[in-house]
Amino acid sequence: MLLALALAPPPVELAEGPWEPVAADGVAVELGKTPSCPLLLHFDFRGVAGWVGARRMLPTPPPESFQLALRLAGEVPQNRLELKLVAGENVFWHTVKGFSLPGEPRELTVGKRKFRYAWGPRPDAKISEAQALELVFAAETGGKGELCLQALTLTSLPAAVAATPGLPPPGAAPNALQPTMDGDLASFWQARNQDEAVLWELGEEKELFGLAFAWGPQRPLKVQLAARCQQRGRTLAAGPAPPGPVAVWSFPSTCAEAVRAELESLPGTSATVAEVLFALDEEGSDPSWAYRALARLTPPGRFPRGMRGEQVYWTITGWPEGATVLVSELGRP
Repeated sequence: MLLALALAPPPVELAEGPWEPVAADGVAVELGKTPSCPLLLHFDFRGVAGWVGARRMLPTPPPESFQLALRLAGEVPQNRLELKLVAGENVFWHTVKGFSLPGEPRELTVGKRKFRYAWGPRPDAKISEAQALELVFAAETGGKGELCLQALTLTSLPAAVAATPGLPPPGAAPNALQPTMDGDLASFWQARNQDEAVLWELGEEKELFGLAFAWGPQRPLKVQLAARCQQRGRTLAAGPAPPGPVAVWSFPSTCAEAVRAELESLPGTSATVAEVLFALDEEGSDPSWAYRALARLTPPGRFPRGMRGEQVYWTITGWPEGATVLVSELGRP
């Protein structure tokens, strides 16, 4: 234990900067500092639906597992807060809609798992490649305000334990559910009986916002989902399986150490599951999160490129002084 404590790296203090302003055209921004505010951000949207904030370089890339802790104060009208980790032209972000500061300080803690890939030319980019951090407000109500960043630390955490599939009862093959978490929609797990209970152990306590099942050749007739946390169970959903090859459920933040699915099938059949997706950030409240995740598991062309995190380029074509049309690189108007 003493050795582990000695080797644990201390938190990295990031509030002091140096910071530089970033803003959309037409949005006013000015940076300053006081003894109690290492970063003082003055901004005015001036009626523009844009964004404004501050950026600093990171002294070292983020560790494999980390936590950002912020203490914010000031007077900030309701807008969307965006924390961004930037790796070249690739951006990972965590957003908080409807964020405001009425004058009282507010503390935020954001772990690595709450950041998701936002955009960039490399969907395979890694958050550990990030070189810069941005603290940004995107206009919702707009207005003007003053933000005081009192503290910002980056703390290295023990590496997260990967989710491990398991199948009750005890004694079942330990990797029986591996096809549901291998990123391959062509492989699938098949229930042994018409009615089957399936358990996915998440390895540690997690914050769950949604679930998605990509069915194999045979989807179930009914589904009941439950989460287990701290020896307590909570029903997440129950009823007929949604139609179609993918079923998506979103729900308020739920503590989960394991997820149990009870699958009921038609007589003479048994359910098949190709992939299970777990929404571990607030984006799970938007059902489209599952389709974005599935898009990255399928060959190009089955989903819009934007859902795969790929940039689509467009150009204007036409005759001089004549009609013009916007055409994508795929040849589609």
